[in-house]
Amino acid sequence: MSVEVIGRNVFTNTSPQGTIRTTNLSYQIHFADSWAAGNVAVGHPAGAMSVLGSHFQPIADSLETLNRFTFTGKSIIHYLVFAACIAVPAFILVALVVCIRSRIRRKWLWIIFILLGFVQFRFDWATGHFEIQPISFALFGASAFRPSPYAPWILGFAIPVGAIIFLVSRRRLLLGDATQEA
Repeated sequence: MSVEVIGRNVFTNTSPQGTIRTTNLSYQIHFADSWAAGNVAVGHPAGAMSVLGSHFQPIADSLETLNRFTFTGKSIIHYLVFAACIAVPAFILVALVVCIRSRIRRKWLWIIFILLGFVQFRFDWATGHFEIQPISFALFGASAFRPSPYAPWILGFAIPVGAIIFLVSRRRLLLGDATQEA
């Protein structure tokens, strides 16, 4: 009934033997009573175009439907990740307001430190795959993105290190500031 291109990737490999360009095209095909997804790899060795390989497999429904954001049939982990993606930015926002209203030295450095969450945890909403990125940061400590309408939503949250350190040490920072002014 329909054929949709859902992804395109071009890989170029340059070596002493020459340059090889490979194009990978991903498709979603809708038949009368079923769906299939797959890809075709097309190479360009020696200037001639040739099909290097293809792979297709049946899928239960369209990728837009399979990868949509819904709470139906989701596990407790899905709910916990969703809650973390809301709670972390809220916690950072509270710490940010407290910092802005506090009389402390180097306020702008604390504001920057509070705004960032470190060590990202990413969660694929469709499959439940969890990934940790130890060397990364997130503004306001959370993220949500979907690379295309065919791809799953990826939710992410990070540890609000700056907000935690600021709120724990706030009294000491205020006390140090008050003694210096006096």
